[in-house]
Amino acid sequence: TFLNINVPPINKEKLKGIKITRMGLMRYEEKFDKRVDPSNRTYYWLAGEKVIIDKSEDNDEIAVHNDYVTVSPLICDLTNYDAVGVLKNWDINYK
Repeated sequence: TFLNINVPPINKEKLKGIKITRMGLMRYEEKFDKRVDPSNRTYYWLAGEKVIIDKSEDNDEIAVHNDYVTVSPLICDLTNYDAVGVLKNWDINYK
């Protein structure tokens, strides 16, 4: 578990407090800007708009928007558990 902390971009005097939250659900309307760095190399910058899907008060996106610092305990497990069962049935031998 790690803690994801978000601070709204406002003066600290305007902060309303700290909330323990869950991670909000969002997506981006993707738009990429083509740019050139000082070494004349081309790169692309993600410049799309954020679209908040879940507008519940207990998620970090909404709390930050409402001027709270958020602390969200997160875990990373991207395992596809259904595929694990399928793969275990494969005849894989290492010799």
